[in-house]
Amino acid sequence: MFRNITSLIFLLLWGLQAKASYPTYVGDKKLSVSTQSFNRYIKPQLKNLYNEYFYLVDTLAGKRSRSVELYHSIKKLEKSWNDWINVCSAHKEDCSDVYKKMKSSQQKTEKILLKILADEKKVKSLEKLNELSSLNFSLRNRILAFKDDIFRFPKRWKKETTIISGILNRMSVYSEMILTKDINSSFKEDFDYVWVHFFKKISLDLLKDKKPGYLVSRLEELNWAWNTFHMKISKGQKSFDRKLLNTIKIMHSRWNSVLKIILNS
Repeated sequence: MFRNITSLIFLLLWGLQAKASYPTYVGDKKLSVSTQSFNRYIKPQLKNLYNEYFYLVDTLAGKRSRSVELYHSIKKLEKSWNDWINVCSAHKEDCSDVYKKMKSSQQKTEKILLKILADEKKVKSLEKLNELSSLNFSLRNRILAFKDDIFRFPKRWKKETTIISGILNRMSVYSEMILTKDINSSFKEDFDYVWVHFFKKISLDLLKDKKPGYLVSRLEELNWAWNTFHMKISKGQKSFDRKLLNTIKIMHSRWNSVLKIILNS
């Protein structure tokens, strides 16, 4: 209760200072939104917000940066791997097409990694990239060996799926860690913060979900994270690209529209 009141007062004072609208969520008030409204109105806004975050990161990082491309490639690889498991576990004879997509995704990820490594100069980033490259090499070898004899050895199937899923999970984590590596240090921390506390949660729990329960239960903390980022960038970063601020204003309007839908339900 105290935290909710403190959060509300702080956000209201912040909003007055910035002369901006910051709708908030008070924990004691029961909020709900229909599944239809969530899927029809809220999810499209969240998807746009998510895509606009990557647009900002990619633009700020510059033409030579491929961190966003690498992140999406690894996510696509994860999806193709999960598709392959689902198809092959049920229909072992129909695996070829899905396997080809998975193999193609792995090869694309490898090409992106090699290009990034060729240009990378930062020691900290190189450490993570080298680890990613090592994981990808292990993944490639396991994928190549997996198709030929895995169905003849059921015990190996279970073991290998666990290992490969673990490798992909680690690759995903490393790709997140280098996502903002080429952004100006003045606001890199702000983009890391809003990724961890807002956009990552949207990608993991909201864009895949068809029900609004998670959003409603986490609305206060998501709102706090977004408002913190918006205030710091729009009011605290004088060096931030003025043109990109328009994108952030659009994003802010999107988030406010999400809040209004929920608060008015």
